[in-house]
Amino acid sequence: MVKKKMQNLGVLFVALLTFSIIGFIISVNFNSSNAISELTDEYNSLKTSATYLDIEIDALATTNTSTSGNWTWAKENGYCTGFGTSGSPYVIQNHIFEYFSGSGDCLRILNSREYFTIRDCSFRNSAGSGTGLFLFNVTNGRILNCDAFSNYNGIEIEEVNNTELTGNHVYGNVAGMIIDSSHINTISNNNVSANAIDGIYVTQSTFNTISYNLANENGYGISLNPNCDNNKLIGNTVNLNSQNGIDINSCDSLTIHKNSVYSNTLNGILVDGAYNLLCTSNTANENKQNGILFDNTDDSEIENNIAHNNGMNGIALTASSTLNILKLNYAQKNNLSGILLDSGCHNNILVSNTVKENDKHGIYLIGSNNNVLTDNIANSNEMNGIHLESSNGNAIILNTANGNKNGTFLDGSNNNKIINNILLGNLICFNETGSVGNIFEGNICTSTEGFTIDLAITSVVLLVFVIIESVVIGAIVAWFYMKKRKPKT
Repeated sequence: MVKKKMQNLGVLFVALLTFSIIGFIISVNFNSSNAISELTDEYNSLKTSATYLDIEIDALATTNTSTSGNWTWAKENGYCTGFGTSGSPYVIQNHIFEYFSGSGDCLRILNSREYFTIRDCSFRNSAGSGTGLFLFNVTNGRILNCDAFSNYNGIEIEEVNNTELTGNHVYGNVAGMIIDSSHINTISNNNVSANAIDGIYVTQSTFNTISYNLANENGYGISLNPNCDNNKLIGNTVNLNSQNGIDINSCDSLTIHKNSVYSNTLNGILVDGAYNLLCTSNTANENKQNGILFDNTDDSEIENNIAHNNGMNGIALTASSTLNILKLNYAQKNNLSGILLDSGCHNNILVSNTVKENDKHGIYLIGSNNNVLTDNIANSNEMNGIHLESSNGNAIILNTANGNKNGTFLDGSNNNKIINNILLGNLICFNETGSVGNIFEGNICTSTEGFTIDLAITSVVLLVFVIIESVVIGAIVAWFYMKKRKPKT
């Protein structure tokens, strides 16, 4: 009996212990679940989108209103988190900003030196001349992965330095991005397309890097206007714009590198009034005017560019562009010339370019003097391999111009030197009209009318032949003479 009672007590103890353990586990899980839920709720509260109207954050503001104030006010009202330091910047995230009244802008940030990030936000429906996101007198900002649409200006920065705009989509505005009087900024990997006037417009701004952006179907794709010196345009894709793809006016010391500019209604790349540019490894195809056009541009390097199937010229220098180097460019199947120098383009060097299968000329000089053309290939152009019109004192040396109508054509061009060129399979080797004082030396030429060779080469060949003949005859005479004097045995 006692043994049975002890067994019953043991069972009861085990049951109580089991229920206690289960209760403890449930309690722990419940509390843990609450903690996770609280963290999730906090995270979700940061991710939840809210729509705000006419917000202005002015770091120097001393009084606040319902829609404007300083960073402390912005944080207290839930517009941002963080502390404004490099390690913990103010973060504005996952909000929608629209215009209702006031300045006309959806979100304005002014007079700030604090570190801040705007991420995954939308800016839309500004006033008639307003801006989706407007930054003024700001440093240390980051604008990441935001949308700006249905505004007059999508994103505008003025007097802004050391700020990054990356991964944003700016579309359906009158102007996409405006960079005004702003320096040492990075504008990269944005899609700035389908804006009415400009994709990216830069003015009075220096030392910015504009790289790997998509700027399609705007008016101008990327436009740099006066005093935008020392900027870099690298790896951008600029297609199907209704004006110029890349448009540069009065800017010096730029780098234009590895951009793709296709099918723009005017020029692929237009540079007007510039000095000391580096234009390298760009591809400018199928533009309705010129692939690359340099107007009044001096002391620049234009190297390793590709310009095919453009409506006018592949690469053109006009309006007194001087002291430039055009090297290793490739211009094929353009409707006019592969490379054009026009109207006072003096003292340029064209070296190792390939210009072929163009509808008019390979290389065409008009009113351009004292240029050096060497080691270029100008083959299979419909008219002339190398054409000089009213151009004097140029040196055309060691070029190849095969399979054209004329290998070289000098029209009203005087005192040029055409030396050591290879001109094979042209209808006419040299065509010279109304020109005096030109020197032709050492050129090898065939035409469809038969093989011809320069007098200089003929003279050399004849001289060599005479020398060889003299040696042979001398040897024969000496042998005969020695044999005659040999004593009889």
